[in-house]
Order: sequence, then C-alpha cells, then structure tokens
Amino acid sequence: MAHVVKLPGGGTAVSLGPQSPEEIQALIGRRHKIATDYCEKKGWPIDFEKLSWEQILEVRALPEWKNAGNVQ
Repeated sequence: MAHVVKLPGGGTAVSLGPQSPEEIQALIGRRHKIATDYCEKKGWPIDFEKLSWEQILEVRALPEWKNAGNVQ
C-alpha cells in the first residue's frame, strides 16, 4: 500500500514500504535531525540542495543515519 508523507522543508514523497505512515514520518524526522545536526557540526549548509554529492554520501554513511529506523 502506498503512503504519502510530508518532507521537512516542504514537499511530499510516496512510500511503498510496509511501515505505517506514522512510522515513515518518524523515520524521516529522525534522519532529518541527524543530517541537520551533522551539517551544522561540519559547518556545511543545512539547505540540503546546496550540499555536494560527497557531503550527502558522508551523511548517509553515518551509522546513526543508517540505523534511524531501528527504534526500540
């Protein structure tokens, strides 16, 4: 089943995963916070459209970003 979720900063996305819309929304929120905090720490723009591909890949390689969906 498809779920429409709101993205931080505007816009929407469609998820085809088995998670509920609330679970998807929470995951997006956690990953957004991780990415924003990391960018601020590194002195990078927090407007993600201004990041290089290398910066985006560095954020996505963070263990906490990868594991943001493993909430107990």
